[in-house]
Amino acid sequence: MTFYIGIDQSLTGTGMCILNEDGSIRDAALIKPKKALGLGIRRLAYIISSIIDFTSRVDGRILSTREEYSFSSKGRAVFNLGELGGCIDLTLYNHNNAQWDSHAHFRLPASTHKMFCLQNGSASKGKTKKDKLAYLEEIAKKTGEHFGDDNIADSFMLASTLRAFDRCLLDETFFNGLCPTKRTALVPPKTRKAMKVTPSKLLKMQHASFCELMEQCFEETYMVFSKPEGNPE
Repeated sequence: MTFYIGIDQSLTGTGMCILNEDGSIRDAALIKPKKALGLGIRRLAYIISSIIDFTSRVDGRILSTREEYSFSSKGRAVFNLGELGGCIDLTLYNHNNAQWDSHAHFRLPASTHKMFCLQNGSASKGKTKKDKLAYLEEIAKKTGEHFGDDNIADSFMLASTLRAFDRCLLDETFFNGLCPTKRTALVPPKTRKAMKVTPSKLLKMQHASFCELMEQCFEETYMVFSKPEGNPE
């Protein structure tokens, strides 16, 4: 059984979502550290401990992803968010639940999962309550899933996009069912521009060629096999 884990990391509200193999939501949660923890190591420890607890709820073949860094961050936030991202990557690498058959971890740009799920790579949750509600309404309209928190919604879209990437590689029928927009979303803008890949070309592209293209685009942070495969050397 394969499970897909999406993590939308934040120092104030980290969204997490686990999808079943069929794409349905198995579990979702929001980590909200108390202000008393400050912005140092105690806050990081709380977030990491919560992520370990959350990811330990499933076993089998695990694919996880967190959102790539936002390069629009400024000041001290750049370092704080960098520390958090690194802690998450290293924690999942070291955690590797004994019941996990394998674990592959990825980092996806926000524009990728927003393009795939919302057909709008620049969609913004905004800063006001009204903006966030409009963002959640758009997600519900496009995905059929209703969320009360934008961080959890983003973690769902991350997991959904990772699942699509995985299913495309494994199932040609799934690939054939993707519309041009969704196929385009799975190929980062830089790659599309460099290789002059248009939606019309992607629509005509054969499954094997598309898989080869995607494997060049989705940066796998690491792959770990928890259970030994075959006889040890």
